[in-house]
Amino acid sequence: MKRRLRWVLHVVLAALGILAVVLLVRHVGARQLLEAMKQCAPVLPIVFALEMVRTMTDAWRTQLLYDRSGKHVPMRRVLPVQIAAYPMTLFLPAGGAASEAYKAAVLARDVTAPVAAAAATTNQALQLFAVFVVSIPCTIVAYLVWGMSGFTAAIIVQALTAIGLAIAIQIATRHRLLGALAAKVSTKAGAAVDSHRDAVRVLSFVPMRPLFAAITSRIAQLIQVGLLVVFAGATPWLSSSFLALGVQLVSGAAGDLVPAQIGATDASFALAAKPLGIDQARALSIAMAMHVVQIGWALLALLLGLRQPRRVEVVEEEAPVIRVS
Repeated sequence: MKRRLRWVLHVVLAALGILAVVLLVRHVGARQLLEAMKQCAPVLPIVFALEMVRTMTDAWRTQLLYDRSGKHVPMRRVLPVQIAAYPMTLFLPAGGAASEAYKAAVLARDVTAPVAAAAATTNQALQLFAVFVVSIPCTIVAYLVWGMSGFTAAIIVQALTAIGLAIAIQIATRHRLLGALAAKVSTKAGAAVDSHRDAVRVLSFVPMRPLFAAITSRIAQLIQVGLLVVFAGATPWLSSSFLALGVQLVSGAAGDLVPAQIGATDASFALAAKPLGIDQARALSIAMAMHVVQIGWALLALLLGLRQPRRVEVVEEEAPVIRVS
């Protein structure tokens, strides 16, 4: 029943997002939007390539976490799983958690379930730490250009939310309380949570090399939106790039439950048109171009992921271990 309700919510949010896009296109004019998107077209292959680079850095981050746990997994093993997880990140509500769960399930037989789960939760924290780091220059530029505007405040709020959640994840996964609570449900659940905590505590609170990989992914995202916003007509290019990334981060946080952030990203850029110094059609074209790139890469990832294992079962060893075949 709960699963059905989740999917109903998923469909409703997707429908609302699509409706928002339709209304925005009607507002700015389909012809004007098409002309604006034509201006972005020359850089779409580069933006697409950068999205692939971001996926590679995500795989690298996971590999580094495994290495820190004493479990080396070659990139030829990690990268295909990361690619297969990309559509989950994009299309599922709170897709980051779903994709990390998938990766942990598939790679558990390579590194053991506790290590895979520890890397999954740490990965989510590291992504939030990276969001906070890149939000700092975005906030500074936004304040210098816009003053303490609504968008400046929104960038600050999402940055503080990101760092707060990251710290909360790292503290919670290291505390004995979760294991004690799980043990009240069942001894097996308590043992699994304790094994996960032991695996997490092998890693430092903020693993620096994996964090660098996460920041590298965000730098690639900065270049992506920077190219699009400049080709859409915004100037100067450097400050506009940081401002556009700030808008992208805010929309990503606000639309985390919406598939592909459809509607959320579009509305955010449409609202930011005047602050960015461009008209709404050009601002909307930035969001639409990102949708084209991300959905295109997700569809390609689905095709590439058809060879990935899809049947998951749980077997018992020292602690519950997820096996995939």
